Amino acid sequence: MTYPVSNLLTADYPSGIQDFDPATLTKGAQRNVDQQYALHPTWTYWSPTVQDVVPTITNLSNVSGVVISFEDVKGERWIVFTATTTGVGATFHIAWNTPLAFANGVGVDSCLIEFLCADPFRNQLSVFVAQDSGYSAFASTNSFNLFGVNNSDPISLNALTALSFTEERFNSGTKTGYTYPTIQAPTVVAKLAVTFGNVASGPQVFKLRSFQLGVAARKSRLAIVIDDGARSFLVRGIPILQSFGIRSTSALIQDGVVTATKTGFNATLDDWKAYVDDGNYCISHGTNNGAANLYSGVFAGGATAALNAKRVADMNVTRDYLVANGLCTAAGAKCYVWPQGVWNVGTGETSLLDAARVEGYSLGRAATARPGNVVIAPNGNPMNFQTLRSLSANNYLNMVLPINGHAWAGTAEAERLNITQICNTVLPALAASGGDGILMFHHCVPAGTESLTTDIGTDNLTEIAGTIAALSASLSTVAFEDFLIRG
Repeated sequence: MTYPVSNLLTADYPSGIQDFDPATLTKGAQRNVDQQYALHPTWTYWSPTVQDVVPTITNLSNVSGVVISFEDVKGERWIVFTATTTGVGATFHIAWNTPLAFANGVGVDSCLIEFLCADPFRNQLSVFVAQDSGYSAFASTNSFNLFGVNNSDPISLNALTALSFTEERFNSGTKTGYTYPTIQAPTVVAKLAVTFGNVASGPQVFKLRSFQLGVAARKSRLAIVIDDGARSFLVRGIPILQSFGIRSTSALIQDGVVTATKTGFNATLDDWKAYVDDGNYCISHGTNNGAANLYSGVFAGGATAALNAKRVADMNVTRDYLVANGLCTAAGAKCYVWPQGVWNVGTGETSLLDAARVEGYSLGRAATARPGNVVIAPNGNPMNFQTLRSLSANNYLNMVLPINGHAWAGTAEAERLNITQICNTVLPALAASGGDGILMFHHCVPAGTESLTTDIGTDNLTEIAGTIAALSASLSTVAFEDFLIRG
């Protein structure tokens, strides 16, 4: 059984993530409690402030040794693992074998790993939790495969990023000696498995900022973000969402808003003011000069610093326009949707993200679905949801959040599978996860007339909206900017 939330909270610990009675804790794990959202106790095995016990390296495969060191990164102390690999698929486990203080009944349904891997191509991460220190009764998540760095992937980058494993990944992975879901079984120890799948031999480096267990919220969050400001979605899609009590966020391009001197398929400024007055939200998108993304057209060729200044200036055009016209809140002004999901030159570098942060942006969205728009479940590769309430503010994942759909699948038959998976698999899994997810839309067209990957038919949008409404007890629809709220 698990502890009721009421047993965890006291008047001594007001809202926000707080250290919970450190004097009673086993060294090596720190329990946190949040009155606002905590579903179960949250335990931190390693973070810049919790470093009581250095982990043990176990289960070496194609690894001759692992050196543990420490590194100061922007004022934080990270732990660094340098593995000497001897073959493809080299693996080692980072194990915290000090029993947890909550081993008398509290299980684990989620975890968050904040890390940096210099060469993420084909690398894998998975997490083990066990009911005994010898791991005779254990559960492990299925592995999450990292890709090679590119210009749009939100997780495989050469900077601090994060993975969240929610309950579905634990319960669809390998389980030995577990009769019930992991949240219903006492957790004693935990470890992180790291696999380097890209090289046959040589040193490989894995840097860990934090490893937290039990990060799921009482209620999951879903943001519906509509890109570009197409009038088709405003006149067809928004009434469908509103009929189910669902609010949305529109990522607008200032250059596309119809005024006296501009024409196009997009809606007018007055249309968007009415949209906001109805309880919806607007944030900045681009580009404003016809370039497909911030690395094409006028944004291509030249020195990086000068190009980034031009890119950020374009981001600010829409942001300032929205603020000036009362379409954007102060929180919304910190948000941006990357055109075509592209945020770097293709090497996973973060220079534009850093430049955007200087300009006040702290939350962004890419356009990559993890693991894809069509999800195979329950024993395939479950959709990856985020646990943003526990993510550190300096984690780059905040700036390039992945989506969980939607893109038109290309044919009526494939789209039927796509919608069924979203409604029967993705959304219920999100609702059960205590995590955060995003659905992306562009154009809403009459049923059966989809022809572009950016289209969704009115019938399919109605089905998705009905599913979201049916899950409202465990799934909140929020503004995209609400993901800025931590704790």
